[in-house]
Amino acid sequence: MTFILNEYDIENAQIKAAHEVNRPNLQAAVLTLARLMEWTNANSDGWAYWTKPVTAAKRLQGEIDLRYFQPSPMDEDLSAQNLQRAYTPIKAFLTRQGVDHSVVFPNG
Repeated sequence: MTFILNEYDIENAQIKAAHEVNRPNLQAAVLTLARLMEWTNANSDGWAYWTKPVTAAKRLQGEIDLRYFQPSPMDEDLSAQNLQRAYTPIKAFLTRQGVDHSVVFPNG
């Protein structure tokens, strides 16, 4: 499984991102991942059990993990290009599931 961040990690990242006004792309990434996790929990056995959304979010999880949870976390913001690249498989997953992207993506 491509499980990088569990629910506790995602909730912890949300708390950290709430104070990250100088890293707006990272804030958006965390919010999107949290919304995907919440949608997954509401529409399946849960984040820990349904591999499709977890796999779709692998790159996004990795970017957040690098900036918050590694022994030497990165200080710079996530680039807009890397953010969009991480969003692509999530959007494809949502499309295959027949889910409107606005359910997970705060601005679209």
